[in-house]
Amino acid sequence: MIWTDRPHLPQGQIMLLDDKFSGETRPNKLQRIRDNMKEQRAAIHVLSALDDICWTLNIRGSDVDFNPVVISYLVVTEDSARLFIHQDKITSNTHKTLLDDGVEIAQYDEIFIAPQHWPTDAVVLLDPKMTNYKLRQAIANQCQIKETTSIPTRQKAQKNKIEIAGFRSAHIQDGLAMVKWLMWLEGEQGNPHHTEITLAEQLNNFRKGGKHYQAPSFNTIVGYQANSAVGHYRPQPEATPQITWSGILLADSGGQYLNGTTDITRTITFGPPTDKQKQVYTAVLKSLIELSTTKFPPGTNGIQLDAIARGPLWRHLWECRHGIGHGVGHFLNVHEGPQRLGKQNFVSFQPGMVVTIEPGVYFEGNFGVRLENMVVVVEAGKAEFGPFYRFETLTLCPFNRELINSSLLSTAEINWLNQYHDRVYETLSHELTLSEQEWLRKQLRPF
Repeated sequence: MIWTDRPHLPQGQIMLLDDKFSGETRPNKLQRIRDNMKEQRAAIHVLSALDDICWTLNIRGSDVDFNPVVISYLVVTEDSARLFIHQDKITSNTHKTLLDDGVEIAQYDEIFIAPQHWPTDAVVLLDPKMTNYKLRQAIANQCQIKETTSIPTRQKAQKNKIEIAGFRSAHIQDGLAMVKWLMWLEGEQGNPHHTEITLAEQLNNFRKGGKHYQAPSFNTIVGYQANSAVGHYRPQPEATPQITWSGILLADSGGQYLNGTTDITRTITFGPPTDKQKQVYTAVLKSLIELSTTKFPPGTNGIQLDAIARGPLWRHLWECRHGIGHGVGHFLNVHEGPQRLGKQNFVSFQPGMVVTIEPGVYFEGNFGVRLENMVVVVEAGKAEFGPFYRFETLTLCPFNRELINSSLLSTAEINWLNQYHDRVYETLSHELTLSEQEWLRKQLRPF
């Protein structure tokens, strides 16, 4: 009532995500949700988190920058599913498809009066972290509320085989863009007209040529020199420094593809690095390798895995000022729960979960180093102590040779690095020009 100049809600139309990308139909997802509701003795499940809704119904939109979601609510009962949304966002064909799959359409604002028609003894599941107070009170006045993490949040965290295959394919496109950008950067050295913003724009341009590419997955972060040590840095036109082609550059970026979401960070140097910069970079690389090669039993949670990655940093009395990694959605939010690699995450990691591994060390006012790969949890094998899991690396992009002090790496770490670089070349080279192949081969020569 007091926000008199509030912008209108976005009116972009929704799109239906093909089953060849989602790997599961709407009716099947709704049935799995209902089966879980029965286990919890709940008659109604209210979904407010936009990525939960889009995943459940295999729909996507453009209502939130970088996150292909649709402003809406969804109510699932034992025999119905009702999507509360501005109806001019849905074409007649989309409306019919949803209706055929058992999804009714209601006006967006009707969600606040809908609880008046629900049985007074109904148990309603809702996620308190994702539900606004107005809606919660409307439900509480009518029904019995059971607060819990939403069912789709848990279900969508474990990607199916089609989604995982999509992630692998999307990372090929993303790796090609990164390689082309890194090669372009080398050719631009000495150009006095570049800033953090122009470098970010060029990286976005390389991504646009990728198959199934839709948009960036977040605002591209390019931090030069001291800005590489700034958390959640975002270049500003009035303050971004000119690139003088010496020192450290940190680039954190990602893309939204129909078949997956990507998130990658690479730190590079222009000119000879200092011994301290090489020491820090190598320690961060050791941290990434440590977790990338870890095998762990069922029940292992984010706190435990986070600590494993910090070991190579703690040996130097250095600390990473953020969580080591976060879950990633499938053509959805680049930050997705419930799993993450952090000091307060008790969620057990399961096969199919996709996360980032992104250790970093930052020296304020000087420089920072972060390296980030995306990985998926897969089975590692089964022995006398039962099954174990491991991480399969999805990201395909070289690490910066000039910043690696190989004398600080163990034989096992060097072998991992060489094998990873071999896979990068074998996977990407077929879609590169001869000059690009030659440049990449030079970057990936074995240690």
